Amino acid sequence: MMVTIEPLYYLNPKSDGFFTVAYMQPGQKYNQFSYPLSDLPEFLKFKLEMKIDAHITQNVFSDENRQASNLLYLTNTFADLDTYKTPLSSLQPDKMVDKILEFCNSESIPIPSIVIYSGNGFYTKWFYDAPLPSAMLHKWRLLQSILSKRFASFGADASAKDVTKMLRLPGTTNTKTGKLAEILFVNKRKGKILRYDFDALFNTLVKTVPAAEKTPAKGHSILPTSQTSLEKMNSMRVEDIKKLADMRGYDVSGVPEGERSKFMYTIAICLALSKTITPKELEKELIEIGRSYCPDFTDREILQSVSSVLSKYKKGEKYKISNAAIIERLEITPEEEDGMKVIISKEEKRKRDAARKTFQRRNRGVKPRFLSAAEKRQLAVRLRTEGSTKKQIAKKLKVSERQVQRYLNPKR
Repeated sequence: MMVTIEPLYYLNPKSDGFFTVAYMQPGQKYNQFSYPLSDLPEFLKFKLEMKIDAHITQNVFSDENRQASNLLYLTNTFADLDTYKTPLSSLQPDKMVDKILEFCNSESIPIPSIVIYSGNGFYTKWFYDAPLPSAMLHKWRLLQSILSKRFASFGADASAKDVTKMLRLPGTTNTKTGKLAEILFVNKRKGKILRYDFDALFNTLVKTVPAAEKTPAKGHSILPTSQTSLEKMNSMRVEDIKKLADMRGYDVSGVPEGERSKFMYTIAICLALSKTITPKELEKELIEIGRSYCPDFTDREILQSVSSVLSKYKKGEKYKISNAAIIERLEITPEEEDGMKVIISKEEKRKRDAARKTFQRRNRGVKPRFLSAAEKRQLAVRLRTEGSTKKQIAKKLKVSERQVQRYLNPKR
């Protein structure tokens, strides 16, 4: 058995953000708590000493509410393999790992960074060489979907597309089986665990999908479409509305009386359009948002304020809303628009377009090396958020991909 504090491979205690854990002792229910990343080492030391059955989030969130709309960044791609439900269930853990690695080699799937025995099934994880911005969530989900299909013969859990999913912590005991969760394989290169560039991993795995599975069925495609762009935009709208609420102090004082239903209704429309959750999850997340920004509302009042949105969503229908309507409904001022990413007026969009064109003209006449380090990093982060690959960013800035990685990756 390999003993290590596995979450430190993908969660950085020196970075901002929160992680969530759920743990239990025999005969008890799970207790769920969220902590800042800085508390991670102390938490792990305590839980591993106690060997309490514990699960931990794989991604990082902007606050203590573990929900998709609070996603800060993604850290790895993983598959949750319920092998005990398959004909392979009789294999011993070490033989199962051999089987998984053989399958990866035969199917041209990159070897995982790590393979973990959960005390019942297995987790395979591919760690990233840099945090993946939340704006890339649609592409991450697509990659998770591809993996669940590729590992179907190993009992891959389809719910692995849930960005809030928690996995059992190695070194703790699975209370269902009484067996210890442990790391059985670590993929190392020159003494360091192997990490993957997300874009390279994505492109490689897309190529492993059989041609028949790439053929669109019933109007759907395996590759990103304009629909995913719509989902991405509305996910960013949710973030903008929450940022607006924070700027106005609603996170402390709550949304003023008379404005609460309007606030909840607007954010509900955007959250529904982001299409990142099931109807039940949508209801749950709206209650969490309501509790954060409308503390005087009961859960019933929160759901009443968004009842029409929920009703349509359950029928597979959705309201549509424009930026202009959001700005008018929430009375967003031009000064507040400065802090928004996507909820902006046509006038503000023209200003930003003009500023971007000026910046591009400047770059055509000035070599990137004359940009300050801060300007280069800012541009690299913006391009990455917009979906550019590291190779494209490196070409645009005329620097190496390694340098781009330094701009994007916080010091570990």
